Amino acid sequence: MFPPANPNDGFIDLAIVGPMSPLEALTAMDGSESGKLYHHPSLLYIKTKAYRLEFPHGENGGGKDGYVSIDGESIEHRDFNVEVHEGLARVMCLDGQLKGSKPIEGM
Repeated sequence: MFPPANPNDGFIDLAIVGPMSPLEALTAMDGSESGKLYHHPSLLYIKTKAYRLEFPHGENGGGKDGYVSIDGESIEHRDFNVEVHEGLARVMCLDGQLKGSKPIEGM
């Protein structure tokens, strides 16, 4: 979906999508397999090691409007930090193989 994404480069691939109509969103997904969405004007794509998401607080900042989604899951409007921990996890593939450069003790 995003041509510069590399699953093992030590960066978070952060995609921030600006306001768009439902029809525009569906149209933008056409050609995603070739990276067409990456070039959409409503998309801001950043490679980073860490970020902090903060919401407005106090009387003038409600902090409850909008929708926040991480990997398709809705989350509550609460400040949080995200950072890369390289080599902290391994992935089990559909073929049952563990992928990673070092063996896990006890496995």
